[in-house]
Amino acid sequence: MASISELQSRIAKLKAARASGAARISYGERMVEYRSVEEITAAIAADERELASLQGQSAVRGFYMNSDKGL
Repeated sequence: MASISELQSRIAKLKAARASGAARISYGERMVEYRSVEEITAAIAADERELASLQGQSAVRGFYMNSDKGL
């Protein structure tokens, strides 16, 4: 399991790569090549969930929407 600072660094690198269009990212000794923007986005989401759990935050599981027709 990665530390909080490692996860924050990894998320920042992934977001920068997604913004620049790069597909290859290195984390220290490790290099990862992503095939699509969707894979990078999924990796960011996974790292953000792990970071939230390390920081003691609960994950959002769903949402509740309330609406009416205004009658």
